[in-house]
Amino acid sequence: MGFGPVYPIADNPAIPQPDNPVEILERTFNKRDLRSGSEVLFDTLAGYTPRFNDIYSEMMLLAAHNEQIRTLLRQDRIEDINLVESFITRQQERGLVSVQLNPRELAITCDALINGLLIDIMAGMDKEEAKKIWIAAVSRLIRTD
Repeated sequence: MGFGPVYPIADNPAIPQPDNPVEILERTFNKRDLRSGSEVLFDTLAGYTPRFNDIYSEMMLLAAHNEQIRTLLRQDRIEDINLVESFITRQQERGLVSVQLNPRELAITCDALINGLLIDIMAGMDKEEAKKIWIAAVSRLIRTD
C-alpha cells in the first residue's frame, strides 16, 4: 500500500531505500487500534514521498511508452496489495478487523487511496489534509454497521 516502485532503484546505494513493507505495517499497527495505526502508517509513507517523488513521477510518465517499466510498476502494485491483504487477514484473525470485510477488496481500496493521496501531496496538497482524509476513509472502510 504505497510503498512505491523500488525495483528499478533498489540496487542503487545512492538512493535511500524504505524499510521492509511488512515491518512498516507491523510496527505501525503494533498494539494500536486501526485509527491510530493508520495515522502512523500515513506519516511513515508520507515521509518517503520527498525522496521518491521525482523518480516515481518519471517512471509513471515513461510507463506509457515502456512495457518494462509498466511491468515493474504492475508487479510492485500486485506485491503491495498482496502484502496488505495478508496483513488485513492477520488483523481479522486477531479480531481487529471484521471478518465480514473482504481483505482483497479492502487492500485494493487502501492501495488506491494512499497512492492517490501521496501523489496529491507531491502535487501540492497539504499533508495534514491528506492525512485527515486517509484516517476518515480507513475508519469508514472498516465499519460494518
